[in-house]
This record gives sequence, structure tokens and C-alpha cells, in this order.
Amino acid sequence: MDNFRCKYLTHENEEIIGFCLNQNCQNATLYCYECLTTTHQDHFNDCIRFPKIDQYMNEFIQVYNQSTKQFKKTYFSVVLKKLKKLWNKIQTNQKR
Repeated sequence: MDNFRCKYLTHENEEIIGFCLNQNCQNATLYCYECLTTTHQDHFNDCIRFPKIDQYMNEFIQVYNQSTKQFKKTYFSVVLKKLKKLWNKIQTNQKR
């Protein structure tokens, strides 16, 4: 994240290390260490560092992929059962 530098005058050369996710915060969303310890100290737990965001995104993607796989498996199983029932009805009606 070398491209991202803090915009505050007293620490403009500090590297940005994360995002503040506090909805009520009036300060900049991107923060450096100085911002974290000064302007975001009252809601420290709402400030997420970039490596943590990567971890959360990877976990989300894994859960999403597992859910999608399970949904497809369940959905196709239900559709297959319905098609078999329908096919059996058609077969039964043809025999009459």
C-alpha cells in the first residue's frame, strides 16, 4: 500500500493502514497509525487493517462458494426428483 499516504498535514507521509467502518465517524475513512491513535481512538474496534480486510474477504468468498455449491446440489436434487415424478406420471398415463 505504498501508494496510499495520509492526507492530514501533521502526518502526510504516513502509510495508510486500513479503513474506518464506523458509520458515525466524521473523519477520513482511510487511516494511518497516527489517525488511528488520535482521530479514531474512541471507536478503535471499527477500524480494520488491510490484512484483516483481505482475511474477511477470503472467508466471505469461501462461505459464498460453499453456499453456492450446496444450493446447486440441493436445487438440482429437487428438480431431478420433480422431473422423475413427472416422467413417472407420463409413463403411467401412456400405459392406460
